[in-house]
Amino acid sequence: MAEKTGSATATGNGAPPPVEKQPAAGASRKSTVGASAASSVPAFGGNRGGRARKDGLTPGSPEAEEADKKKDRERKRLAREKAVQLAEPPPLPSAVASEPGTGPTPAAALSPGVSGPDPAPVPWQPETLTGLVDELVEAAEQNRVGSYIARCAEAGLTEKLSKEIAKDAHFPPVAKALLKSSIPRLAAKWLNRTGLSAEWQEEISVLTAIILIIKQGAKNNARFEELIQAKNAPPAKAPEAKP
Repeated sequence: MAEKTGSATATGNGAPPPVEKQPAAGASRKSTVGASAASSVPAFGGNRGGRARKDGLTPGSPEAEEADKKKDRERKRLAREKAVQLAEPPPLPSAVASEPGTGPTPAAALSPGVSGPDPAPVPWQPETLTGLVDELVEAAEQNRVGSYIARCAEAGLTEKLSKEIAKDAHFPPVAKALLKSSIPRLAAKWLNRTGLSAEWQEEISVLTAIILIIKQGAKNNARFEELIQAKNAPPAKAPEAKP
């Protein structure tokens, strides 16, 4: 009776006390053995990460992981390049197809009302102006000498004196040489500044020649008028003698 009372008191409701579950015998031993076996695989020639790799590296090793990362980066780079190539539009075909050996492809015709860019003006070179400047200097010198000869004739000077004056009327040699060498460079500089193209040099030469001819003709006509008037003028009356 004492034992029953003690048992009932221990459980509180007359039921037998619960029995604690004990670990199975050898469980801790098995887990220890499994862990040690996984770590000892490489020591016996096995692969810790599974099947053998094609590159010969040990699966799960730092070298194998680095090789996998490098391979993944290369794969992503190739994928990006392919995406860029697909995004670029194909080149447009030429507007005018040219046959081989026929020279460069002609430019496409401009739309109506649209003009192309203005061509750059041809620059002036001093060498292209040298001939024109020489002729102008010579013409200016001859004009100066002719004007002095005419004045000598009007003054009634002797032929010898007229020749000496005409000789002195020529340009000084140094001044003449400076004009012929400096004017072409000066003219080329200012013509280039004005933007006038050198392709108009023939027109400018012809216009200059026409101006010189007209000027000479006007001078000769004035001279002829003076001679005609002097010839047709009545002779001057002699002064009457005083008684």
